Amino acid sequence: MSLNRPVVALGVLVVVALGIVGGEVAYASGQPKPAPFVSVSQGNAYTQAEPTCWNNGKPLDAQAIKSCTSSLKAKKNKLSISVDPDNPIAFGISDTGAAQKGWYLTTGGGSSTSQYKTTYQHLQLGSSAFQSSNTLTLSFVEGDPQTGATYGVWSIDIKNKNA
Repeated sequence: MSLNRPVVALGVLVVVALGIVGGEVAYASGQPKPAPFVSVSQGNAYTQAEPTCWNNGKPLDAQAIKSCTSSLKAKKNKLSISVDPDNPIAFGISDTGAAQKGWYLTTGGGSSTSQYKTTYQHLQLGSSAFQSSNTLTLSFVEGDPQTGATYGVWSIDIKNKNA
């Protein structure tokens, strides 16, 4: 009994396809995990940012945090979004692992929100947040404010579109 040529050809194709998929999975599993990004949105306005400081999910040491702070102050081309501060704004972090460690928002003036352990949060900044300027630099900090451990920092300028 001989095998039909189309059946043999189909079998060869299946074996080749499985080999390619298996090779891709093995390759992808060996690659480093991409850094999480943060996002800010309101209505149709949306922006997202890569981390300014990131150590692949490990705590940043004091020198890295100092360097990060300097980098944030010097960065002239920060991503920005114009929002109505009197309406809710959605803030989010793309990685559930980062969210489970906890994150909070802080401003250049040092005020910060409570720690969140979800991937997104809706907040209303209010016009009073823009009293000294029409632009507010908002930093997302992955970490625990109680222990001081910081895992990552992202920064986005929030502009008051009502000003």
